[in-house]
Parts: sequence; structure tokens; C-alpha cells
Amino acid sequence: MNGVGYRTYGIFIFFALLYSFTTSFAAPRILHIPVSSAFQGSDIKIEAKVEGTSSRVIFLRVYFKQPEQETFLYEELVPEIDKWTGIIPARYAKGERLQYFISALLENQSIVSYPDYNPYNDPVEITLTPKPEEARPPVQKPRIV
Repeated sequence: MNGVGYRTYGIFIFFALLYSFTTSFAAPRILHIPVSSAFQGSDIKIEAKVEGTSSRVIFLRVYFKQPEQETFLYEELVPEIDKWTGIIPARYAKGERLQYFISALLENQSIVSYPDYNPYNDPVEITLTPKPEEARPPVQKPRIV
């Protein structure tokens, strides 16, 4: 190898080690694409992933409520191969808005949430809209003969 090859290889090793070092000490976090809108009376699917931790996830929950309610209810998310999934049941998707946040308890007893900061007082908000009317066949008027 010429001098350029060694330098290129050395730079690659440097950045690989830097990436490895920074990701191994990154704070745990929940990756989630927020749900911004849904239909009233329909299940709302929630998907999330916990990254940046070597600690096992004990549970992952979605907490939700109507804006005028004080107390959050929750549903457990279930682990799949590469993410956790769950639903906010249709019976709670009523009114114009629904608020939610996601929280995980890790084996080391730490808690991670989405949104990261102050999820209880600043949750994600979903706009709920009525379901579109299902197509109905036209009503036929009786003929007078």
C-alpha cells in the first residue's frame, strides 16, 4: 500500500472507533414516529423501539387520556422482532383530541420516555376526526304505476 492507502485506512479505523465509543455511551431513548391524526372510534396503532441501552426492557407502555381528563390510562406494548407494538383501543378514540406518551422501564430500573422531556405535562396530541361515511347504495323510490 502507498502512503495514501494507509492514511485512508487509518481514518476509517478512527471514525469506526469514534462511532463505537459514542454509541456505547449514548443515553437510552425511545424511537417513535408520532401519530398525528386518527379516526374517532378506531384503534390507534403505536410502534416504538428502545435504543442506546444494553439493559433489558422490562415493559413498554403507552399512556393516554382525553385533554380534559387528569389521569392517564395505559396499555402494554408487546415486543416483536425489531420493535414494540400496541394499540390505544377504539373505545378511547373519542372527542376531538387524544393525548399520549410512551414510557419504558429498563432492567437497571431507569425509565425512558417519549417525548424525552416532561411527557406527562407535554404529551403527544392526536387529532381525532369522524370516520368518513361508508358508501351507501342510493335509496330507490317506489314507482307509482
